[in-house]
Amino acid sequence: MASAYAGTCLMPPIFGLVANHIGVALMPLYLAVILIVMIFMHEKMLTKTATSTACS
Repeated sequence: MASAYAGTCLMPPIFGLVANHIGVALMPLYLAVILIVMIFMHEKMLTKTATSTACS
């Protein structure tokens, strides 16, 4: 749960730095990368919990 709050606090300033140096046009790409990472981590969590519940 703490990582969710850390992500909420850190992601806007990180994008602010990127937008200042490169441009706001990267917003859709930035959001797409975050979405892909979230999907990957969710799938990884599901496989990890599925194997741990199957063993017990």
